[in-house]
Amino acid sequence: MNYKEAKIIALEWFKNLNLPENLEGKQVNLLSFITVPIDSPLFRQKRTLLGIEFRKRGIKSIAEIDNWTFEQLKFISEYYITELKDLLKYGREKKINIAREFLVYHLHKSNKSVRLKLQHISSILVNSDLPYIEDFKPIARAEIDIIDWNETLNLKKILTQKFDESENIIFLNSLADRNVFDTNYNFKSSINEIPIQDVFEVDNLEDKKSIKIKPKINYVEREIRNSKLGEAGEKWVIEFEKDKLIKLGLSNLAEKVVWASSEIGDGLGYDVISFNEFQEEIFIEVKTTCLGKYSAFFLTQNELKVSNNLKNFKIYRVYDFEKDTKIYIVDEDIKSQLELTPTIYRATMKKTNA
Repeated sequence: MNYKEAKIIALEWFKNLNLPENLEGKQVNLLSFITVPIDSPLFRQKRTLLGIEFRKRGIKSIAEIDNWTFEQLKFISEYYITELKDLLKYGREKKINIAREFLVYHLHKSNKSVRLKLQHISSILVNSDLPYIEDFKPIARAEIDIIDWNETLNLKKILTQKFDESENIIFLNSLADRNVFDTNYNFKSSINEIPIQDVFEVDNLEDKKSIKIKPKINYVEREIRNSKLGEAGEKWVIEFEKDKLIKLGLSNLAEKVVWASSEIGDGLGYDVISFNEFQEEIFIEVKTTCLGKYSAFFLTQNELKVSNNLKNFKIYRVYDFEKDTKIYIVDEDIKSQLELTPTIYRATMKKTNA
């Protein structure tokens, strides 16, 4: 096929191509759209047409052609999991530049390519309720959609297999079930901004593609059931609130902070009663994880109901617990800030007509 013939075919192909909406500012992998051999005239013609269209739409940059073999994906996934286990067990994390240098050298990939693939892995793990490495920040769902889907499928296959290994299941279960925590009450720079929400999947995707994997362990669910972790997080928030009020010159109110779930009873829909800078009562539901800020958390129907009916209701998301404990705060209209996905149904037998 010569270039003239390739151009005619490419024009017809482009005319019928349904490109995703809202690509402005994104980085696009051309291989997501072009499935013909890279060294062919047809590929070059299609690439030219896409390049013009992407620039019209305000694409940040068009990624270099960057095929990853299954073996390369396996190598970077195994490296990631080794580093993750080291971090979870010992609290040690290699400097990002050292990790990338190692992978660039062994995989013969660019620094940028390695960074994106590490972030790609983080996104899969976050959406699968599994631990991830905070410094390899997950990339947004929208950007994963336009990364070569075959690579996502291969990563899912590799990661599922790794997290289903008995050694890793036992290790993660033992971490999620811990009952002793080395709590750090250093409150300097503890409050952080709410993380972007679009790293999380939404249900009922039109294309039915999902980046989630379903291994035998759900770390987040298991950690949520750990009452000792919940108690430790609530104690941390109580001390955090007392410290906040003292710094505001409200020492008299610091003494009145109440551990409601312990002193009044569970099932209130909140765990701590404290005060704001206007000396008004605030009602705090505490959600604690030893993982990073992008990890999902669970809300009960009662907590949602209370959040709608109670003035000054807040969720304190406590994360990186033990290591360098931080929080972000969700308040006002909970539903407008959180992507809420139903995960449980109340079931009774259907009534019969008889």
